[in-house]
Amino acid sequence: MRRFPLCLASTMTVLMMCAMASTAAAEEPNNARFNVTVIHATQGEPEVDPELQTLAETLKGSFKDYQRFKKLLSRSKKSAKGKATKVKLPDGNNALFTFDGMDKGFIKVKFELDGFKTQLRVRDGGLFFQAGRVFKAGILVLAVEAHAVP
Repeated sequence: MRRFPLCLASTMTVLMMCAMASTAAAEEPNNARFNVTVIHATQGEPEVDPELQTLAETLKGSFKDYQRFKKLLSRSKKSAKGKATKVKLPDGNNALFTFDGMDKGFIKVKFELDGFKTQLRVRDGGLFFQAGRVFKAGILVLAVEAHAVP
């Protein structure tokens, strides 16, 4: 008979922990952090900036017309839901990122650059690229990592 209350208590503790976990999982984050790396891609002898080694294979495979990749800057910006945050680019333009909520594990992002506007979804912790802006005999490539944060 003494085991019953102990088992019941253990079961109730597990149920309470599961309920708390599901409540926490159901809460949607209010912010997103965008880690933006701006890269200058040019033609010439193949070379990848040592600071870009984690992206090297992706850059080479995705931007085959370019062989040289130099990191120009990195910024980490936080966006509250519905509020735009900006990153000033080396060409003088601003890239705007707006956290627009979550959708099944994906971060909804509104992105704007010099009149170009788009909406996209990126997996929480995932990476997307925006490229093609002509800059000093090459192009600018934005590598953007998105993270949901409380």
